[in-house]
Amino acid sequence: MTITLLDRYILKKLLDYLFLGVVVFTLLLLFSNALLDFMKDLEHYGISWDIAFTLVGLQVPRIVVLVIPMSALLSTLMVYSNLSNQFELIAMRMSGISLYRLAMPAVILGIGASICTYILSDYVAPTCHRYSWALKTYAVNQQNLPSVHENFIYKQFDKDEQLKRLIYISHFHHKHLGYSTLIDLTNPETLQVTQARSGLWGRSAIELDDANVYTVSFNQKLSNTTRAEHLELQHFIQPQGLVKENRPRDLSFIGLWNWMEAEKKLKHAISPQTVVTLWEKLTFPLSALPLVLISVPLSISAPRKLGNIGFLMAIVILFCYYLLRHISTQIGYDGFISPLWSAVLPLIVITAVALMMFRKKNRIL
Repeated sequence: MTITLLDRYILKKLLDYLFLGVVVFTLLLLFSNALLDFMKDLEHYGISWDIAFTLVGLQVPRIVVLVIPMSALLSTLMVYSNLSNQFELIAMRMSGISLYRLAMPAVILGIGASICTYILSDYVAPTCHRYSWALKTYAVNQQNLPSVHENFIYKQFDKDEQLKRLIYISHFHHKHLGYSTLIDLTNPETLQVTQARSGLWGRSAIELDDANVYTVSFNQKLSNTTRAEHLELQHFIQPQGLVKENRPRDLSFIGLWNWMEAEKKLKHAISPQTVVTLWEKLTFPLSALPLVLISVPLSISAPRKLGNIGFLMAIVILFCYYLLRHISTQIGYDGFISPLWSAVLPLIVITAVALMMFRKKNRIL
């Protein structure tokens, strides 16, 4: 089927709205509270602003993967609603153009959006994730103090991401620390609290002066008290712990598949959650196409009837779709259906609903 002038006309409008939606949704997610918390963590690690902004930029592909399907949905709703409200669709139908033919530009948009989403999610986002961790590890390795100078709390975690040590510093100037309190949780049977009047933040150690060390046993009784004029904590900051194995969700489809094959050769059990994640790496990028298909018949109605509720309809459709995907994923996690069907079922359901709506709308118009 050749692309006509009418197809290019509609497709251009769709691309304009798609680009606008991607920009707006990306900025909204980028400057959400989660990102602000992320920036605060970077600041507390003493990471410079140029590295911090680079780390933020490396999060953009992951966010764009999420916003492309919803932007494609919104652009289709807005364009076809405007065509309907301005009687352009009626003129096209009176010219003998079927509803299925009118939906061809939207289908092209959905296929293109799905391809872009897959490339970003399977190739670009995992690469950016690895660079992000490597860059953050490098920055923390510098062991710089944060830009705040009062009431600074540093937390150290073990390889299982359990809190291991916590240090509170009342204030500092350059590398010189003020009143500090260190809580050591490395021993499961005792709690060790160290208080010092001053100290020095070094690259290889933290030095505390005029320190008192209190050891509390598991029954909450004080078992030991030690005083030290000078106390040196070697290798307190261990940024190399930031570099950890990628989670299954952070790998590409091929990378996760190879990882699962390696685990099977070692006779390690593969959880249903991991298998569901594997197939979702293929099915989630395809979300744009069924969302676009269902938005076309929804947006075509009597002129002036829909008004300007396209954005509200997009929110309702997205809510229903992601709720269905969440339920299907949980059913797959619990083993009631196979992981493949768990990942594919939302696409099948929404595509079937879209085809039924097309058939009904085509009879009415």
